[in-house]
Amino acid sequence: MSKFSNENAARLTELLQQESDLLKSLRDKGMEQVSLLETGEIEAFAESLEKGQAIIGKIDGLHQEINVLMQSYVSFLDSGNKKIDAIEVLRIEVRTIVAECAKLNEKNMAKAGEKVNNITGEITDKSQKRKSVGVYGQGVVTSSEYFDKKT
Repeated sequence: MSKFSNENAARLTELLQQESDLLKSLRDKGMEQVSLLETGEIEAFAESLEKGQAIIGKIDGLHQEINVLMQSYVSFLDSGNKKIDAIEVLRIEVRTIVAECAKLNEKNMAKAGEKVNNITGEITDKSQKRKSVGVYGQGVVTSSEYFDKKT
């Protein structure tokens, strides 16, 4: 029979709650990023991405200990022990928030891709206009090429 103490259960519950809170913050950042992309606030969007990355770093920091405790918990369950309600509720909550974050990320990636395409198109258009003006300027006759040199 696997050993999963009350202390382990309390610690896993605490860590899952921290992960859930961080994921909620990450989801909020994702919603903020949707708004920033829609309004075209690219610098604020970039800052929001950096803050989101910092949150992801904190979540990653929790995962090593969560994984060890979760393996112990799964062994505990496999040994025929009853599920711990607090842990199960948090596991479901974490999965739900991760799914929401993934959907927001897909939406943001698509919107960011559109913005990049729009900006690339604008740059190409401006470049072509600049080249056209330059070619036009080169084509203007400024010397006496039309005069017959015999005269």
